[in-house]
Amino acid sequence: MSRAPEPPADQILASATAERSGVPLPVLLTVDDDPSVSRSVARDLRRR
Repeated sequence: MSRAPEPPADQILASATAERSGVPLPVLLTVDDDPSVSRSVARDLRRR
């Protein structure tokens, strides 16, 4: 069984900050059957 990749440090910090403030983080779910498109969309969303 493979491990999930570690999230970027800024996501870990945002998660920890949200937990302390009691405000849940928003979630964006994207789905595509083409892995390269899915990676591109995920990369673009992380940049924003």
